[in-house]
Amino acid sequence: MNYTIFDVLKAIKTYISECKPSNYGECILSPIDKDNSPKGDFAITLLRIEEETSQKPQSVYEKVEGELKIKKKINPSIYINLYILISTHADNYETALKEISDVIYWMNNFQNDKILIELQSLTAEQFNSMWQTLGGKLAPCAVYKIRMVEISSESKSDVDPIDPKGIRQEISHKENQ
Repeated sequence: MNYTIFDVLKAIKTYISECKPSNYGECILSPIDKDNSPKGDFAITLLRIEEETSQKPQSVYEKVEGELKIKKKINPSIYINLYILISTHADNYETALKEISDVIYWMNNFQNDKILIELQSLTAEQFNSMWQTLGGKLAPCAVYKIRMVEISSESKSDVDPIDPKGIRQEISHKENQ
């Protein structure tokens, strides 16, 4: 089954929201920045998208059913890894430490056949660089790698596929008017 990046992040957000006690802040999908830090909340932030090349198909052609030696070109599925940051922004630092401990416990018990999650260990340099890049105030956090999200040309989408020929024809038609 194909998931969008949003589907995966929303599933994690829903899972944390269901695990957390009612006195904890809301779990939100949010960027981190110095001007708009999510006060009192858990923030899930997408840090990076990486292609998983070990699953890349060797051929971009598939055999057409019922015909010999005729193949059609396909856009193969791509597999990506997502790196996310889950941070806590409680008003009290001790509360934030308790909350991030709970998040790590909950994420360690996350069960889903299609979504594989690994806690990532960052070096002090990587951790410092990450927060400098984000521009936010340092907060208790954990970084996770979500492995092998499949994105396929056959995935459903709200956006119609782009037809380059149609775009060129539309542009030349407007120029001729």
